[in-house]
Amino acid sequence: MVGSTRPIACSGPVALTGAGGFVGSRILHKLLDHGFLVKALRFQRNLPDHDNLEKIPGNFDDSASLRELVAGTQAVVHCGGIVSARSAREFFKINSQGTANLIEALTDLEAPRLLYISSLAAREPQLSPYAASKNAAEKILAESLLQSWDVLRPPAVYGPGDLQLLPLLRLLKHRVGVLPAGRQARVSVVYVDDLADAVCGWLEQGGAKNKIYEIADGQVDGYTWHALLSEAARLMNVRPVYFSPPFVVLRALVGAMTFVSRGTGQTPFLSAGKLRELTHQDWVCQSDELEHDVGWSAQTDFQVGIEKTLRWYQHEGMISNMNIDRVP
Repeated sequence: MVGSTRPIACSGPVALTGAGGFVGSRILHKLLDHGFLVKALRFQRNLPDHDNLEKIPGNFDDSASLRELVAGTQAVVHCGGIVSARSAREFFKINSQGTANLIEALTDLEAPRLLYISSLAAREPQLSPYAASKNAAEKILAESLLQSWDVLRPPAVYGPGDLQLLPLLRLLKHRVGVLPAGRQARVSVVYVDDLADAVCGWLEQGGAKNKIYEIADGQVDGYTWHALLSEAARLMNVRPVYFSPPFVVLRALVGAMTFVSRGTGQTPFLSAGKLRELTHQDWVCQSDELEHDVGWSAQTDFQVGIEKTLRWYQHEGMISNMNIDRVP
């Protein structure tokens, strides 16, 4: 079963995009920990120094760098992309066209197999430009000439290093439990290290089935937002008041944030598309096919994962004055 620290055999280098991001950095750590040779595309963020890591400077617009990245590799893990942007055009440029550029770099080779880390949001492309761009990238891959590929669709990914969950937890610290999609909506989640282990498992099993896999932590019917926040509140030793803001209020907040962002040039934390994603009622998914084909299963339930996440926020000073250390 994937999830242990035993070495994983690998006879050739693995190319990795997105190694500087939240998910990609954990995948990189796992790959190196398991003995893989890694060629990682480096863009802006520094990557760790390691004997088994070769850093390739470049980005998705740089065809020469992409060809250098994939040359001589036996597998490619495509985790690079963006989750926030100021325009739909930016989403499609990075998430969709960037994927097309990577595929083009592979077409002249005896192509290694490719694993694309997409998003469960791609299941509902009508909700947001982000979701549409991930869905478009999947279609580009499926319609390409590559013979050996798979897609992994994670739901909400959390763990140490995650900044998406932080605003809700900061409010929770002040005894305000915001349920963005109400009390009936259900979501699946996956701990970041479990996702990284799934990537290692896919590499180890040695093949690709040209399939789209969903991945989650094993909670069959997912969670309500109330259940997720209640567990975090228990660990934080707070008793919040829970409420679901009316959609019209959230939409007005998005409008205000968008207006401010235009003046500052920054990307708003909450966009109209992200709001539609957050308020969607069904983000539940199962990992049955992935477990069958790869032999992977999640090792971290939410109670354990959110405690590790909260301790990281506490250590980094992102949420202060918590009493989590008193929790047995």
